Amino acid sequence: DAEQPCRLQVELECEVLSISDEPPASSDLLDADSLQWPVYVTLTNGRCYGVDLVVSATGVVPNTLWVPDDMIAKAPDGGLLVDKCMRTSAADVYAAGDACTVGWQDPACQWFQMRLWTQARLHGRFAAHCMVGSADELAVGFNFELFTHTARFFGFKVVLLGRYNGQGLESADEKDMVSYSRTTPAPESAFVRVLLSKGRMVG
Repeated sequence: DAEQPCRLQVELECEVLSISDEPPASSDLLDADSLQWPVYVTLTNGRCYGVDLVVSATGVVPNTLWVPDDMIAKAPDGGLLVDKCMRTSAADVYAAGDACTVGWQDPACQWFQMRLWTQARLHGRFAAHCMVGSADELAVGFNFELFTHTARFFGFKVVLLGRYNGQGLESADEKDMVSYSRTTPAPESAFVRVLLSKGRMVG
């Protein structure tokens, strides 16, 4: 409804406790009007919201607070530091996915860490190979040479390659950075951009 004002409520430091089609009688329902909602979401802070739709999304903050700092080395972002074979500082302990932070990112290659499900899958597969001895540091060049990710936004296919937005190149001289773009009108409706650093394509 265009007449309905848009309201945004942010709840911090809580989790979803339950989802039901009936409003919990013991919770403080913030929406005190008589409007009936198809779904009710109760949070661990005791609050309840009536909603039309629940979208489940996993965060990308390393959940490693339960790991003692003196047991495994951590990066400033809280991720468990791993080497080129996905090993942590603790013997025989490996980490992969959002929980880890790669400590060996090579600025010369076009790969960088971004906590996406595609990278989590790659980390897990590579860590498994390292655990059983079927991969070593030499395999890093093949698995972590180029950042790639594909997605769809508003019906458009998006393909991201390399350091597409200049990630890790913040200290580079602006004179060395050049960006070229091309837009194709409908019906193709395509947008292509390339980023060059010192004449070399980086994304």
